[in-house]
Amino acid sequence: INAPYVNDQIANNPIVIDIIDINGRLVLSNKYQYANGTFVMPVDNLNKGMYFVRISNAQGALTKQFFKN
Repeated sequence: INAPYVNDQIANNPIVIDIIDINGRLVLSNKYQYANGTFVMPVDNLNKGMYFVRISNAQGALTKQFFKN
């Protein structure tokens, strides 16, 4: 997953990217320090299906769904 996340307020705050399966289980989680606005999280090990990616920091969170083929 390449997750662009642009917001001037995040420059000094770590970003947490969580991958959640359709049953609400947390299957992956990584913490990143802001770099250039793009965060890469490999999902090769995930089974096919629908997942949610949650990107959060001290200012809030954003959740989007995606499909792993």
